[in-house]
Amino acid sequence: MFEDIFKKSKKEKLRDRLIENKRQGLTAENSYRTKAFTEGKKLIRTGKGHDFVAQQVDVFGKTFGKKTFIEVKSGKAKQSKLQKETQAKNKDNYQVERIDY
Repeated sequence: MFEDIFKKSKKEKLRDRLIENKRQGLTAENSYRTKAFTEGKKLIRTGKGHDFVAQQVDVFGKTFGKKTFIEVKSGKAKQSKLQKETQAKNKDNYQVERIDY
């Protein structure tokens, strides 16, 4: 009886799913930030076709090497059209990092 009263509408279920996906994506990005820091990489948040631009950092804090575009994905998330286009344009320096939970 109470189940019928508290059923969620399709909109509410979709909203909840989107909130959960966003939370999981942000968690994956934070996890990658930690990983990159331990590997000695400097990250700059971009968000246009990729999440970060990464470059190696020496012990004095100076960057060296080429810049790499990083897209962080969690679970079975797929790349957007813009992300696929960006990857095609930057084949040599585009990397998709998968973080699974």
